[in-house]
Amino acid sequence: MKWLIGAAAAAILTLSVGSASDDSVKVGVIADFTGAFATWGPQFQHAIEAYQDLHGNSVKGPDGKMTQIEFIYRDSASGGPDKARQLAEALVLQDHVKFLAGFDLSPHAMAAADVATQAKIPLIDLNAATAKSSRPISCA
Repeated sequence: MKWLIGAAAAAILTLSVGSASDDSVKVGVIADFTGAFATWGPQFQHAIEAYQDLHGNSVKGPDGKMTQIEFIYRDSASGGPDKARQLAEALVLQDHVKFLAGFDLSPHAMAAADVATQAKIPLIDLNAATAKSSRPISCA
């Protein structure tokens, strides 16, 4: 999990420098923090917080400026793909996240992937694992 979070941080930096007007990048994390699959959300959050405790919550971009990485957590509450899609849409449209991450179950990741594709932002799948959930999407 540590290398995945490091890779996600590198991807966030690479893809977002220059797009953040206030020198911060928001990442929306969607997972089950309550409900039947509530083990995943807290694990994702604790891993992210542990990484940031060790390495900080800012990264230096190619231009030398520091960019703060802000995580916004949303609970899908075992609500299924429709809930994951709803949360992804709200994170993109209201919170203006530049990345979507998390997703404990493949149907949730696939529902949010459609939102990410339309918004042209990357989706970082931390757990879902069906072959269809790893299809590439274009962020250009």
